[in-house]
Amino acid sequence: MWGADAWSKLLMTPFGYGGPGSRVLIARRSEIVARNMKATHCHHVDKLGREDAWSLLKNQVLTTDENGHEVDVLKETGLQIIAKCDGLPLAIKVMGGLLCSKEKSRFAWEDVLNDDIWSVSPMSDELNYAIYLSYKDLPSCLKQCFLHLSLKPKNSEQSLREIVSMWICEGLLQGGSTSLEEEGKRNYKELILRNLIEIDPSFPSQLICNMHDVIHSFAQFMARDETLVVHNVNWKPQKSAWGFVDYLPKSTSFAYRFCKYCCTS
Repeated sequence: MWGADAWSKLLMTPFGYGGPGSRVLIARRSEIVARNMKATHCHHVDKLGREDAWSLLKNQVLTTDENGHEVDVLKETGLQIIAKCDGLPLAIKVMGGLLCSKEKSRFAWEDVLNDDIWSVSPMSDELNYAIYLSYKDLPSCLKQCFLHLSLKPKNSEQSLREIVSMWICEGLLQGGSTSLEEEGKRNYKELILRNLIEIDPSFPSQLICNMHDVIHSFAQFMARDETLVVHNVNWKPQKSAWGFVDYLPKSTSFAYRFCKYCCTS
């Protein structure tokens, strides 16, 4: 549960009619919410310690065994970034995905550490500093692909073939020197590398992914500021090399009109 409003505006009334002996398990970020719900026992999940958090961040940043020393010399800066993540594993993993795309230099890491976003206060419950920083760093066209995933229900599996085909149908891919399928595959893997979507361990070879609830809520929140346009089109997509696009509905197209970001590539 994200905030007190979810209890006071949505759940208080229906749970007020529970039968004797009923029990409710609450997962929440704020102890204030639990107190408002009259929770009888609170179990606090410990945050990661400094060394465990550094180990997690380092594992996300390392791409080969050869550059381990390059990362070790950045430990002091890395620990300062970790402190801003407040010991939360998801935030640390997302920051690791962001740092993985940067040069392994003190200047590049300090640029992330000193970003103005860390000083914005207060942020909405749906926002997270680390996720926002990673999102802000995405190329404009990849932002569109990421926000498009907010249309999928929470906890839904997202296969490479399905998502790339949808991106093609929505006109979110630019093509250029490579095919649309190859560009979509590259974008999909980039979101995995940045830990914005995660590979389902049950299907590692099939690139079936899901999105963490917190990241999904963030994507939905960011998409609110954009205009979702629904219109009929007569365009008929060319058959994909995978033979999948032709099976998608062709009568309706969903497209984002981004006011802040414009594809230039």
